[in-house]
Parts: sequence; structure tokens; C-alpha cells
Amino acid sequence: MMQGFFNKPIIAMITLMIAMIFITLNDVLVKILSADMVLFQILLTRTILSLLVISCLPGFFKQLYELSISVWWILFFRGSLLVFALLFFFTGLSLLPIGENVAIFFISPFIIVIASAFFLKEKLTIYKLITIIIGFIGTLLIIKPGTEYFNVAYFFPLVASLFYSMFQLYTRYIRHVSPLLIMVGVQQLCYLIWTMILAPIFYIIGYYIIGDNTSDIDFLTRAWIIPNGTQFLYMIIAGGCVLLLAFAASHAYRLVQASYVAPLEYITLPISAILGYIIWDDQLDIYSYIGIIFIIFAGIFIVFLQQKSQH
Repeated sequence: MMQGFFNKPIIAMITLMIAMIFITLNDVLVKILSADMVLFQILLTRTILSLLVISCLPGFFKQLYELSISVWWILFFRGSLLVFALLFFFTGLSLLPIGENVAIFFISPFIIVIASAFFLKEKLTIYKLITIIIGFIGTLLIIKPGTEYFNVAYFFPLVASLFYSMFQLYTRYIRHVSPLLIMVGVQQLCYLIWTMILAPIFYIIGYYIIGDNTSDIDFLTRAWIIPNGTQFLYMIIAGGCVLLLAFAASHAYRLVQASYVAPLEYITLPISAILGYIIWDDQLDIYSYIGIIFIIFAGIFIVFLQQKSQH
């Protein structure tokens, strides 16, 4: 009965919105931790904690053992898309105010809505198109291309949004390939594998090529440290937030059309802007706030369209 409850599309969408609130906390904690810790150490610790939790869930090892090689590579490709989305996203997070970084990243729902019409054959209505235009205008108000306020660092969340869009579209496309538990488990294994590959590469770049700790990508290249109690607690909390989102997002994209699910993630925008102001005194101009309002409106309107389509 409980499984049937969570398999309702509207419940899956609400669960995703709750998870997105928690993922904002993860972004804040990673930004705090990255002041002293290398990103790959944060990701590795968070991933190991998540895998420990997943490994305790009934049937995980049995389903993983029965996974075919072809399905493994399909899921590995999916997880790799998210790894590189996170790499670019957190790079932007270290260089930009959290509100701006998150807002620019959320051009991804517009990419998903448009691409889902071509690759997933989902219907692109005039209302969805209007929603895309409103959200895109909001994004332009934030990044202000062609003006003195434009920042080259905006490149990182923009690229992150492309990888993330491909990740969610692919999730929808392969939704019947494997159970949800295995899909999430392999995703965490991808974090583990890519972290072990990229961490030494960036450390060598930092040690032998850059040679100091003053570069803009220091949080990718600096030496690892022994975390203190507070830092370890932050990573435990971040791991829980990411695991919640992994299950919620994968489940929602399996049940509901991608063009309806993607804009729900806008809920993080106002929370990120508020936390950025409280913690780091990040100041956004009036155009950025108007842009955020536009993007939030687009997200609310798409939920209304989903509800209407069910009646």
C-alpha cells in the first residue's frame, strides 16, 4: 500500500520538491567545506556514506549481482553525466554567489522541456513554450550577457545545466532498464569511480603546474586534509541530502514526463538566494531578483499544467 502511495505521480512530484529543499542545504555545506577541503575529498566521503546506507537496503547486492554488463554500462553513462554536472556546478559555486550559481544552473528545465519534445516525443504545448520563454528571460536577467556585469564564471553553471539536462532526459529514456535501487546505487558508484580517477589528476595539476594555493580552482587541486568533527558532520548531512534527492529525482523522472518534473526544481532558487545573503552577505541586484521571480513563476505554472492534464 505504501509503495502504491509513492507511485502516484503527484506524490512523486511533491517528494522531489521536498528533496530539492534539502539539496540546497547540501550546496551550502559544500560551499562552506570547500573553503578548507578539496572538492573530491568531500564527494568521496559523501559517496562512501551514501553507499553504506544503500548497501543496507534489502535486495541491493542481489540485484547488483544480477545486473548485466550492458545495463551496467547504460547506468554508468547515466551516472557519469551527473558527475560532470556536479563538477562544473560546484566549480561555479566556489566562484559565484550561491543564488546566482543556482539560478543560472536552472536553465536546465528549459533544455529538458524542449529536448523532451524531440527525443522523448513528449507534447510541447503553447503553454509549455510560454513557460520556457518566461524562465529563459529570468535567466538572462540574472546573467546579463553583453553587459559589464557579465562574469566568465557563469560558464560553469551553464555547462553544468547541459550535463544535468542530459542526465535527467536519459533517466526518463531508460526508466524501465533497472529497478530504482540499482539506478541510484550505480549512480553512487560512478561518484566513487570518477572521484578516484579525477582526484589525483587535479592534485598533480595543482602541485606540478599551478604550484600554489591561490588559484581560482584551488578547491580542486589542494592537498587532502583530516576533517574535524564539524566538517565530518557536515559531510554526513550532505550525504543524506544527496541520497534523498537521488531517490526522489530518479523516481519522479521515471513516473512523470520530464517536461513536467524539471521545473519543480526551481524551489531551490529563493532558498539559495536567502541563504547566500544570510551566510555570505551575497548581494543580488534588482534584475537578479526579478529574474528569480520569473523563473519561480515558470515552475509554479508547469505544476498547474501537470495537474490540469490529469483531469
